[in-house]
Amino acid sequence: MRSYFLAGLFACSAACVSHTPVAQPFRPTAAEASDKARLVAIAPQLDALLAEKFTAAKASAMVIGIVLDGELVYARAFGKRDPRGQTPVDLDSLFRMASLTKSFTAMAVLKLRDEGKLALDVPITEYLPELTALGSTTRDAAPVTVRTLLTHAAGLPWDDVWGAVSFGFEDDDWRKLWQSGVSLAHVPGTEFEYSNLGYAVLGKVIERVSGTPYRDYVTTDILQPLGMSNAVWASQVATATPANLTIGYWGDEEPQRPAPRVSDGVFEPAGGLYATLRDYARYVAYQLAAYPPRDAPETGPLRRSSVREMHQGQRPERPVGANEPIAERTNDGLELLVSNYGYGWSAITTCADDPRVQHGGWEPGYHAAVTLLPRHRVGIIAFTASQPVRTVTPMLDLIRQASALPAALEPAPDPALVEAQRDLTSLLTHWDPTLAERVFDARSHHYPWFQRLPETFAKAARQHGRCQLEGPLRRFSRLHGRFRLLCERGAVELDVSLAPAKPSKVLLVRLQQELPPDERSSRLAAQLAASIGSAPPEPSWFAPDADQRRAHEALSLAALQHGTCTVDRAVGGDGSSVAVFHLRCTEGALELAIATDPAGLLTSLAVRQPRPFGATCWE
Repeated sequence: MRSYFLAGLFACSAACVSHTPVAQPFRPTAAEASDKARLVAIAPQLDALLAEKFTAAKASAMVIGIVLDGELVYARAFGKRDPRGQTPVDLDSLFRMASLTKSFTAMAVLKLRDEGKLALDVPITEYLPELTALGSTTRDAAPVTVRTLLTHAAGLPWDDVWGAVSFGFEDDDWRKLWQSGVSLAHVPGTEFEYSNLGYAVLGKVIERVSGTPYRDYVTTDILQPLGMSNAVWASQVATATPANLTIGYWGDEEPQRPAPRVSDGVFEPAGGLYATLRDYARYVAYQLAAYPPRDAPETGPLRRSSVREMHQGQRPERPVGANEPIAERTNDGLELLVSNYGYGWSAITTCADDPRVQHGGWEPGYHAAVTLLPRHRVGIIAFTASQPVRTVTPMLDLIRQASALPAALEPAPDPALVEAQRDLTSLLTHWDPTLAERVFDARSHHYPWFQRLPETFAKAARQHGRCQLEGPLRRFSRLHGRFRLLCERGAVELDVSLAPAKPSKVLLVRLQQELPPDERSSRLAAQLAASIGSAPPEPSWFAPDADQRRAHEALSLAALQHGTCTVDRAVGGDGSSVAVFHLRCTEGALELAIATDPAGLLTSLAVRQPRPFGATCWE
């Protein structure tokens, strides 16, 4: 194993060429020092994890990198370039990108779109008249377009196996294919189905519109401006083996045979790129540099807005067979995997992360994967030869557990939202009709909730006493946020939305009150917490119509997953019949929510994970 800590990535050379209206070449930025230090600090744990995964998978070579902002802050290399030789793999070893090539093809399409040379939604026959054979199963179907090809929604069937063994199609084969006809799996525009053939079509569109061979166009207008000087194409590898090529082996029989090195021909846009980890890290840095939206000058081959557009899920993505769930309850809780395909990227939502962007690639002998967490400015790259090595998810788990994931980027609030926070805090202390007239949009006056607002605020002030801000404004958008006031008695949380008209005023405010529990509720919560992992709750604690069996199950499950617990503090409730408590347990934290009848007997309870602000999943 070789290890590398790099101070940064090299700037684009003077030979960079760009035809898009971009002011400056792309120059990756250095990582934030404190965020980098936290990732570097867990290098030994990452090393051990990766070494174990590499050995268990029996791969012949692997390179792993973590990009933070524009810097490759962690990199490791395992194995040999050729398992039958002695040269160790390193950051300058070539690996096949396979389907990671598709995002480069999509970037070239959007570059031509931004230059006004093509449109995403016109029929594909406007650019390739010979594709009249790409018809439909019904007369009323929408035509195939560049957009439906980008998002695997053109109706073409899944073809990973067919595409892999058919790489090598040249122009004569291409013409024969379309002359003989192509079968469709779906009516165009209606379903997702992954298609290498669709991206081969996009490569032909790029050639026809730019007047340049696909490989030359992407090399000159994408790879060179990004400084990816070591990237090569399958057609080049087929004619001359690069000295730094990592040799992948494949097959079910021993000994395995070297991966085929043939020209991909017209399928090169679907999977024909080879790159080094060092070069691909520049590409990842460029993807991350599109965030957040800002006024700074544009850099690189494509507009930042177009890079972000590539990452936006546009088509629900289901695996072949469409029989896998998107949500599943496991022993570790609820698991979620929602995937939507954009342009050469998949947008993923899980319970664990902020929305992430990723793609994988496979060709005989090679496996590639990349995951971006744009809001955290982090990208993880994994290239392997001969066997796949599942590394990205366990790496992310380790990074999160070590609190080494950089804080998420937050949208900057509109100044009017900050002003509304201050004014609403003042109104909660003392309702001033003149101030309210200035704070609220006139359209809000038509709703009953606004008519009740003076009374609601006055009642809250009487119940809670003096209040002051607790923590920062938590933002959903520039015009929507939430803030919390800690009071003499309990707390108040206000959710504020501003109107679209300028000057922006408050259109809607939702008020949630948290009052300290009464003595009976506090005593009952302490008894219930103590019963977790020990004696079951007493029947005398329950109201006659309470579901005791369900309560026992919830407390037993909490004991299995979290050990023994005690009440840490009250965190919500109405001060009488409903109360919520934070529990400190031997295996983490829980929330206990209880409801009681007028006699103080338990009518229902829920034991759940504390909900972080903005969490996707909550049980």
